Amino acid sequence: MKRLYSALLIASLLLVGSLAWAEDDEDGTASARSVNLAMIAGPSIPLGGKFRMDVSEAWGGYVNIPLISTFHLEPQVTMYRIIRPKSGYDRPRWVGGVTDITNNFKYVVPVPMWHIGFALGVGLTHGDFPGTGNTYNVHVGAQFCLGIRMVSVVDFITVTQWRVLIDEGLGNPHFIQPMAGLQFQF
Repeated sequence: MKRLYSALLIASLLLVGSLAWAEDDEDGTASARSVNLAMIAGPSIPLGGKFRMDVSEAWGGYVNIPLISTFHLEPQVTMYRIIRPKSGYDRPRWVGGVTDITNNFKYVVPVPMWHIGFALGVGLTHGDFPGTGNTYNVHVGAQFCLGIRMVSVVDFITVTQWRVLIDEGLGNPHFIQPMAGLQFQF
């Protein structure tokens, strides 16, 4: 019985996906046929957590995969550093590189020439975290996107993301990452 339900679920997802692929974009909004690739960069601003951390750079990219014109999947990679400043003579300054791999579920507001989106995401963080012994942690977050079409296949995009790194050793730090870059439409 489980196999029958699984087969029906897969068949219905394939049918919905093929119907979404057939959508047109006569008003200039992104259709379900247009996959986007974006490269973004900006600061990573730590908030909260057990230890004081300094602002660092962040950069990354994502692929925007429309399922229907208003709902997109967005696998994303963001790289940044966690910088713990020196405090006193006993604890040295610590810098560790971090990579977030996130799957965002994005709702896109259909407005011609503009790219406005809200997303919720969950993912895996890999890095060297001080004093915890962990190299992998889970993170959750939200994202707001705003972009404008520059030329027919290039958008200028701003992305503001908020993430919570779930790590008790670091005190579950939050990060705000306002970034900007280019998004290419294929």
